[in-house]
Amino acid sequence: MRIAPTKSPQALSKAGWFGLNFFLIILPCIVVCGGCKTISESRYAIDAVSSSELEIRSKTFKDAQGQVIGCLRWEVANPKCPGPLLLVQYGDLQTRVPTCIEFYRIMSCPATSVAVYDTVKEKMLQEKRQIPCRTNFVLIGKDYDQSVVKNAEVLDGGDSASIAVTRQSPSYQKKARQTALYFIKYNKDFTISRDVHTWISNLPDEN
Repeated sequence: MRIAPTKSPQALSKAGWFGLNFFLIILPCIVVCGGCKTISESRYAIDAVSSSELEIRSKTFKDAQGQVIGCLRWEVANPKCPGPLLLVQYGDLQTRVPTCIEFYRIMSCPATSVAVYDTVKEKMLQEKRQIPCRTNFVLIGKDYDQSVVKNAEVLDGGDSASIAVTRQSPSYQKKARQTALYFIKYNKDFTISRDVHTWISNLPDEN
């Protein structure tokens, strides 16, 4: 199921409000990002996948231009509510320019022991198998675009937290360059939601 893009409110200042297309995607599904060239064409998605640290750090995928991107930055934030949050920035592995942010809920599984069944003797063994403490990461959202991620900061807000994201037009765009600031809310039910407003400032053209 996909909710069609929504537009932002009418511009309220010289910098103006800037609306980014908003998509809600529910598994099972395939997320496809079209040819994203400007900040205005950014995409946002919600997902539900559990991964290990190794899987996240070693994951690579292709962007809309067919460029292979991988993990560039790993950051753990600890807001009081809802709890620990992992932010992973992905981008071109050669230029080291991040264009995608993934958000993961951090879940710690305590050490435990489980009974073991002997299929040959067809009985339960007296000794139990020990499973060490481990940490799992549940993907709860993704913010992706061909614009450059300049900063992503988690702000503690009491019963929820917010992620302030700053993006900038890609380096290959020489004209009509912009910087965008918007907020993504990390809710107490461990979901994330995008604020409809975006603050835009213009940058000088490059030669």
